[in-house]
Amino acid sequence: MKSRVDKIWLNAYEQGVPAEIGELAHASVGDYIHHCCMEFADMPALSNFGVQLSYSEYDRYGLAFAGYLQQKLNLVKGERLAVMLPNILQYPIVILGALRAGLVVVNFNPFYSSRELQEQLIDCGATSIVIFAGCAHKLEEAIDRSAIQHIMVTNIGDLFSWPKSVLLNFTAKVLKRSIPSWNISNTIAFKSTLNQGLELKPVPLGHDDLAFLQYTGGTTRAAKGAMLSHGNLLANIEQTHLWLKKTLREGRERVIVALPLYHIFALTLNFLSLLQFGGVQYLITDPRDTRALVGELKKIRFTILAGVNTLFAKLLEVEEFKSMDFTSLRFILGGGAAIQATLAEKWQKVTGVPICQAYGLTEASPGVSCNPLHFRNYNGTVGVRFHPHWFKYAAKKGPESKKVSPENYW
Repeated sequence: MKSRVDKIWLNAYEQGVPAEIGELAHASVGDYIHHCCMEFADMPALSNFGVQLSYSEYDRYGLAFAGYLQQKLNLVKGERLAVMLPNILQYPIVILGALRAGLVVVNFNPFYSSRELQEQLIDCGATSIVIFAGCAHKLEEAIDRSAIQHIMVTNIGDLFSWPKSVLLNFTAKVLKRSIPSWNISNTIAFKSTLNQGLELKPVPLGHDDLAFLQYTGGTTRAAKGAMLSHGNLLANIEQTHLWLKKTLREGRERVIVALPLYHIFALTLNFLSLLQFGGVQYLITDPRDTRALVGELKKIRFTILAGVNTLFAKLLEVEEFKSMDFTSLRFILGGGAAIQATLAEKWQKVTGVPICQAYGLTEASPGVSCNPLHFRNYNGTVGVRFHPHWFKYAAKKGPESKKVSPENYW
């Protein structure tokens, strides 16, 4: 191994952060999530609209969904499952179930047009989809020419108990009119998939097996599905763990998940990576409603927030946010695009906590570089690179040349 003199970026690492991550402890992302759920079984894991799931409940729901996919729908290892959901409790359950069943998850932005949805469905070859009811009208227009055979539809409150489930679903459909009418035959109610009692037969998975086809923004011609293997994601999760472990406290963090989980930033860095610290993750379904978001932040007394420049700017526009008590706040991660220096200065003045800027891209699962956490002020950079040890876990090839794997990107 070369010395730190040859790899000068290592000199900027916080004391105790190793140059390489070593061998991965888990064979798949599903195994990793299950391990986290067993370790923190009785602790709260997920929260949405005031409803919480413990880690053991999360694991149980994920396993039930995996059994349904395998035993009822007869989906086999490597099949693509499309997921078109906002930040609701169903999303992490679907991801866990799909990965444990050996499927490849394909995330879809709920704001896609019908045309964009159709193009991506055709490209990825998904045979099944879990979709938010508010997006089902788009699928009705897009399903032609796709390979979709099974359609599972869910509403916001489907996992909540009565009467909260009825009230939330009624509010979304009738009062807010956010659920356009749709007409698709033979759909499956998602909540029914969790009570079938179907046992999952273990699916052998390794680091080279695909976990996600994660579509990029399409800045150069059509969007491309980056092939992310279980090894890609696990390596980036471990890198994040080593970077954060001196700062975060096991079982004590309250994490705001305001960025959309269908995006790789929130998926890997805001959600998957923080499960191993045993905190509770608060899923924000509509972060565009800034005043409602501030109301949630005040109730939660959050300790961690990942965001983009736009989100930070919107929060600072709300007077009620600026008067909040930020003594619980420990870590702010900024990414997605450059954080403006003037905004970062204002944020630190209001909250007392600097924005730690990082850089990532979909093809890298996504973390590439980050500022060391012992810094005291925003410095305008994306920090220092992670050691590219994740590279050895890159997916080797894909079914279509249109898709890109990390080694081809580099």
